Amino acid sequence: MQNTSRFVRDTAFAVILAATSTSVMAGHELEPTAREFSSRAYDRRSPYIGPIKDLPTVRWVNDMKGGGQESDKPLDPAAFPFNTPELVYGSDRGDHNHVVHAWHMNPMLGHDGQLYASSSGNGLFAFEGETGAIRWKSLRGGVRVAPAMGPDGTIYAAEGINHSQGTKVFAIDRETGTEKWTSTVGDGVWTVPAVAPNGTVFVGSWDNTFYAFDGETGNVKWKYEVPRRSRDSFDQIISSPAVGTDGTVYFGTSLGKLYALNGETGANKWTFTIDDPDNGIESSPALGPDGTVYFGADDGKIYAVDGMTGTSKWVSDANYAYMKSDPAIGSDGTVYMADSHGRAYALDAQTGVRKWVFVIPEGRREIESTLTLGADNTLYFGAANGVLYALNGKTGKRRWHLDLSEGNTRYAPIRSAPVISADGTLYVGNLQGLLIAIHD
Repeated sequence: MQNTSRFVRDTAFAVILAATSTSVMAGHELEPTAREFSSRAYDRRSPYIGPIKDLPTVRWVNDMKGGGQESDKPLDPAAFPFNTPELVYGSDRGDHNHVVHAWHMNPMLGHDGQLYASSSGNGLFAFEGETGAIRWKSLRGGVRVAPAMGPDGTIYAAEGINHSQGTKVFAIDRETGTEKWTSTVGDGVWTVPAVAPNGTVFVGSWDNTFYAFDGETGNVKWKYEVPRRSRDSFDQIISSPAVGTDGTVYFGTSLGKLYALNGETGANKWTFTIDDPDNGIESSPALGPDGTVYFGADDGKIYAVDGMTGTSKWVSDANYAYMKSDPAIGSDGTVYMADSHGRAYALDAQTGVRKWVFVIPEGRREIESTLTLGADNTLYFGAANGVLYALNGKTGKRRWHLDLSEGNTRYAPIRSAPVISADGTLYVGNLQGLLIAIHD
């Protein structure tokens, strides 16, 4: 397949991915339309085709454990024994206490064509997608999830740790890395911000409150306090929000509720409760073209809910385990999901009937990575064994796998979402603090 055929839809995939700066195609607009911006990020379907060879190679590696290399240049991929034809599955890959400061190396490709990533102990970084060189660093620590990009290119992120002065939500200039504004919420933020086409920034916090900020000023437009089950029961917001084409914002909580709020006013449109509300919703919603909201829950079920009314369309219960990954939706309506027992699924979007299942054979099998679907229906995700997988989305057969755990010598789970650029490069981070670029 020729490289030029990788570009399938001539639009940006805002917040999750976009073209690299050296590969912007004719007709590509830096700033997406309102419909493109609000919908494309929440089906987790890329307009680009990722690596398709049986064994792709590593283009570059940036080790962020110490806050980036002294030279701000990536490391030589040859120093890391990634390209292993025979994958050796193992159990626990050793003591993982040393990965605390590199926790959740999360890349994000913005619609400006640049690569951004957070490293919780080391701050927020901007990279050149082609070379891996660091463009700028924001040394504000504690950012435990990927940042988000607004329609004007502003970067938004939040701290995951609560401080005595409150947890900071902040906006950063994409060109310089300087802060535009900061605001404060009552507790840590462990979810990726969502940005509406009008620039409103949505953030859910562990203080059982959901916030809407003005993207230009950082002022709170409104906030919604999630009702408590009891006086001492906090319902923490633990799934990243999704914004529908009509402006409705959806998110899940630790007490098994999915909320739909009016994005302009914060008014509750409806609340859906899972079958076993003693379990939470950590999976972030995926939005279908007809407005159906798909998500997994820690009660081991996958749900499809009508986005307008909040009524259940179907529940798929096939002895699933915890659902912490975020689903993806194919162009044919197939819903993809994965669980903590190392199983990835394809389900019929209309009925919830399972089409196929892929099972990681042994070792640390948990799949908590967001699922990413390429334009050729290749499904990408990482697992706790440090392996990145590429499956045929139609059949569930493995196309390739790549062990990114530094030669099986370190504990390096992959929990970040793989993202694909227009030239077919795939970027992923792991808990060892490595940001890795992979291509054919």
